[in-house]
Amino acid sequence: MEVDVSAFDPSSYKPRETKIFPFFNPVVEEYLNFFGDKALLARDNAIKQVNAIAEDRFPQKYQPIICTTSRGMGKTAFMEAIGKQYVKPELKCELIGEALAYGRVLSFDFAGVSVSEAIPSQEEIQAFFTRLMIYFLCSLFHGTLVDGIHFQRISVFSQVRNAHGKPGRFGRWLDNCLQLSADDMMDEYIRLTNIAFGVKSNAPPVFLLDEVQGLCLSTAIQSKFDNNQVVNHTYLSYLLTQLAGKHKPVCICTGTNSGNIMDVTEKSKIIPQLVYLSALHERDDYELFWKQRTTYMNATKNEKAESTAKDETVIDSLVYASYQVPRLLVLAHAVWFRHKTDSNTRDSISILQSFEDAAIKYYTEMADLLHKSVYSKDEICHILMCCGVHWSVDDTNSCVPGTEILWSSLIQQSIVFPYLDHCYVIPFHLLWSARSPVSFKGTYTKSKSEIVGKCRELVPGLEITDLFLSYDALRMLDLYKLGIQYEKLFASSLAVKYYLSRLYSTTDAFLPFLQVYNIAREDRDSRTKLFNYVVNFSEGIHLPAQECFVNSPDVPLAVIHNQKSHNAHHDILLPAKTSSETNQLFLLPVSCKASFDLSPKETIRIQLKTSKQDGAPPVRLLLWMYLGNNRNEGKYAGDVVFLDGSGCCNGLALDMFILLKKLNSQNNKSRNDNSEAAEIH
Repeated sequence: MEVDVSAFDPSSYKPRETKIFPFFNPVVEEYLNFFGDKALLARDNAIKQVNAIAEDRFPQKYQPIICTTSRGMGKTAFMEAIGKQYVKPELKCELIGEALAYGRVLSFDFAGVSVSEAIPSQEEIQAFFTRLMIYFLCSLFHGTLVDGIHFQRISVFSQVRNAHGKPGRFGRWLDNCLQLSADDMMDEYIRLTNIAFGVKSNAPPVFLLDEVQGLCLSTAIQSKFDNNQVVNHTYLSYLLTQLAGKHKPVCICTGTNSGNIMDVTEKSKIIPQLVYLSALHERDDYELFWKQRTTYMNATKNEKAESTAKDETVIDSLVYASYQVPRLLVLAHAVWFRHKTDSNTRDSISILQSFEDAAIKYYTEMADLLHKSVYSKDEICHILMCCGVHWSVDDTNSCVPGTEILWSSLIQQSIVFPYLDHCYVIPFHLLWSARSPVSFKGTYTKSKSEIVGKCRELVPGLEITDLFLSYDALRMLDLYKLGIQYEKLFASSLAVKYYLSRLYSTTDAFLPFLQVYNIAREDRDSRTKLFNYVVNFSEGIHLPAQECFVNSPDVPLAVIHNQKSHNAHHDILLPAKTSSETNQLFLLPVSCKASFDLSPKETIRIQLKTSKQDGAPPVRLLLWMYLGNNRNEGKYAGDVVFLDGSGCCNGLALDMFILLKKLNSQNNKSRNDNSEAAEIH
């Protein structure tokens, strides 16, 4: 009988030590439990954004949190870590922490339980959250007594809607709750957990919804009427409006697609807030990630592995081969770990090939890009060019320039991945690898040749591979060749960004330089100096046989790269005009230095001349490209703008140069220290 059942014991509820997310992959929760507050890396800004929304829950409209991006970016781990408050002490959210303490963090995975099971029809959308809260209360209080109710677990979520008619007080409670709205059920959830835990807390439940791309189905329920057109809710947008009542609970939704939710809900009860996750592009982050994976594998596997100084090169190669995408990093680490614990030691090439095989097997859509006719060669070229440069995608429901392909579709297929600044990368070397299926070998090779040729047709002189650098190839170069590669990256990136930007301009072929090269608004000095400059690279990239100078006549309208001239005065020249002198074409010189430090002041002074000859007239303006970020350029007066390449080059390529230069500096310092030590002895 119910009177013989023990009351719920709050001490039995240990959310940070046990699994509390029944629908999620238990491996993720185990990993989070293992590292606790140190589990989540490189997500501070996203956590702060979630906290800000949680702490300001009562604006005019409800603000659900949407985090949709490619598979393998750590969305589920991010959401679960927030739900369990496995975050740095300074990033903890009081409201979510209070909800966690009293059993009010609820989760659901729309991939683990199909949408048709979870929400069989649009008429049942309104009942979803009520049923989810019933399911969690029955699980939380299973076998115990709360408010005189003997709770019993409901084993399968889809059975909740048919759980009425059970005997006793529990049955009557179920019958009553199944009729409640989401808001009223939250009242009941808060009431029962307050009784069970012996507290008086008003913290509403927190909802964590994963794989919401399955909810992008359209309904017949009107969301807005716009330009004489009715826009209907999707399952997801209408589901989230059920939370737009008095409680306005924290709700985090993750997946690969949100069904254009911003446009759908423009005039509804909610204003979704978008949270972005990027790759682990900071060296400190991915190095710590690697160490954590090693610690976790050592603790959970029979084998043990430790990285040594000899592993540094192959680890760096694996990290850059993974494009710092969290899932690819996990695969790369697993390959390395097997290598370290396998008695049959393999060389670095075979390790990288094993990783490529594992990555291609996991991301089949990306691997199929070149040998399946999903996209035309022209479309693939435009995708590659956008991902090969700094091309910011502010709206994922917009199209890739020059195509009718939505960015959201590429993201959902995990063909592209976010890197930073709303830019996307494509794992070029994985899909470009010659290790293609034997049955597609001929098609694969032909596809690559056609793509290379098409890119040259779209941007004359472009070698598409110059945009997608290989870490292993770069680290084998001497300093001079490394500098040439930096020049090629900048020249190619600038030409491609011009081409892509030109697709949106149907009139003048001269585009503002600040449209082709993004400069942060905070850098007012550089923006002011370049504000009136317009450039024209309609003839692509030009490699003159003889050195070209600022005052050379009859030059093409192209990015002119003096690659063939050793020790050229200016590395690159850009055809330009100013808004006040529209009829006067001139060349804007660029000096590219793949280094952190600025050259001596005298060197820069010489570069500010049209040539090295004594008495040469000054240039209008000099662009000085270098990797430095110390902002120590203020002491250099004159018509010079200092840039670091990030305004047109893809961030991953620049990070490779930065890492290699740091490693070179460390190696040089080590050699000097050893030399000094030898002299002393």
